[in-house]
Amino acid sequence: MRNLAWVDLDFHPEAVLGNRRALHPGQFTARDNLSGHRVILIEDTWVQGGHAQSAAHALKNAGADTVVIIAIGRWVDYSGSDRWRPVLERAPRIQVPRQRPA
Repeated sequence: MRNLAWVDLDFHPEAVLGNRRALHPGQFTARDNLSGHRVILIEDTWVQGGHAQSAAHALKNAGADTVVIIAIGRWVDYSGSDRWRPVLERAPRIQVPRQRPA
């Protein structure tokens, strides 16, 4: 098994114009030269994919041969689609308290 390394990305909020969830190629830059490396990018939540794709863009610009994105969670917008109605009707209802107990 090959050694794994941590790659640091610098975040550039000024590069995010308009929709913050869209692809913004200048949003991140990699600190290291990744020529010849394969990278696994772990994303905690995937909504529209803009952050992960922007980070992948930075990794490719740094020379990575391959970038694979693994999303731990996925947000799906169920509104406006009747095909999800049977799933939603069977889904358990969870009550979330609005205030923390004292």
